[in-house]
Amino acid sequence: MLPSETPSDAHARRWRRTALAAAVVCVLAAMATSLLQNQSRGFVERMWTFAASQVTSIMSSAPALARLRFQLDEPIAIGIDGGTPSPLENGAERELAPGAHTLVFESSAGARSHAVVKLNPGESRTIRPSLSGPPDPRR
Repeated sequence: MLPSETPSDAHARRWRRTALAAAVVCVLAAMATSLLQNQSRGFVERMWTFAASQVTSIMSSAPALARLRFQLDEPIAIGIDGGTPSPLENGAERELAPGAHTLVFESSAGARSHAVVKLNPGESRTIRPSLSGPPDPRR
């Protein structure tokens, strides 16, 4: 998992890599089979076209990520879905898998707030966190 990546982001990235790997294996198997059976060039081209359409189908079935953009008055740290808080600067963006996510914001002074957001596939949203409360006594 990448440092700023949530578990759901990592899952989406793994899904895309797995789907692509499966598609490549299918293409190679089709090509090897046709070559071993001395099939005509037309058959090889039809198999290649079919395999390419399957790759397109698999890749388009992966969920589209949502994008969060943060507008900040001060530098803060953000923890996403229980992840370790990482620094966040004004205008920073994070891609997340569609669904509900818990965001925890922490200032360097110890103020803390949280938000739960539900994101749709391909959605872009701007968030302006508010850290006006007192420092979190659990720190």
